[in-house]
Amino acid sequence: MNKRQVRHQKIQALLVERQLIGVRELAQILGCSEATLRNDLREMEKSSLIKRSHGGVLSNSEADSSHDEALEVQKNEKKAIAQYVVDHILKNNDTIVLDTGTTTLILAEYISKSSLELNIVTNSIETASILTKNKKLVIIVPGGEYDSHLDTLDTSESVEFYKKIHADYYFMTCNGIDPKDGFTVPYTKMIPIKQVIRNQVTSTIVLADSSKIGQVTTRKICGLNEVDMLIVDNGCTEIQKKSLLETDLDIRFAQMEKVGVYSQSMEL
Repeated sequence: MNKRQVRHQKIQALLVERQLIGVRELAQILGCSEATLRNDLREMEKSSLIKRSHGGVLSNSEADSSHDEALEVQKNEKKAIAQYVVDHILKNNDTIVLDTGTTTLILAEYISKSSLELNIVTNSIETASILTKNKKLVIIVPGGEYDSHLDTLDTSESVEFYKKIHADYYFMTCNGIDPKDGFTVPYTKMIPIKQVIRNQVTSTIVLADSSKIGQVTTRKICGLNEVDMLIVDNGCTEIQKKSLLETDLDIRFAQMEKVGVYSQSMEL
């Protein structure tokens, strides 16, 4: 695979996560010039892999971006966040809700390898499948129609289910974090369940890698002051860090340097 093909693959994987990315930011992530990137985008648009907009690039519903590729984007950052949750947040007998998303999938992998005894509610079939590897975990999945694109059960049945539960923590995901526009996602369909779950838990904790900071997608979940904590990796820029620290949000920075370091909560 040549460098151009590698860039194309990374662009597709990033768009699975973000849906919309500015050209300047994308060039910085890929480590190439904006001129080189624009040539790539023209080629990809001709192949119906992406759509270009003024100053940015949009995901295309016809794009063949695999879920595995999305898992590889910012993977060490997501691992750091998952390890922080297992090491510093969770304790035995907690009841938690895991949102859909690649960060929570990685968190599920860390939990499944831990010695923690938890009650876990999730509307992600893939997350539930990972968690079944650990017999100490009680896994609860709501009913409803499965959306394979979003890996979620989010019909009216599952909304009603969540209205009847109570949990200690809701680990919520998002696609954008902005001091003014709050936490955002690209699909309206995601909003009702997230809002219901937030009302049914003691604490809502947002898990997001640093690439989400400063991004705004089309649908607002809530403001930054409407959650209890944000856990983000320490790979964010000084500008990103400053924008977060100027808010009243409780922010925890997960250390990427500690990824893979043995934790007492992890089973050998």
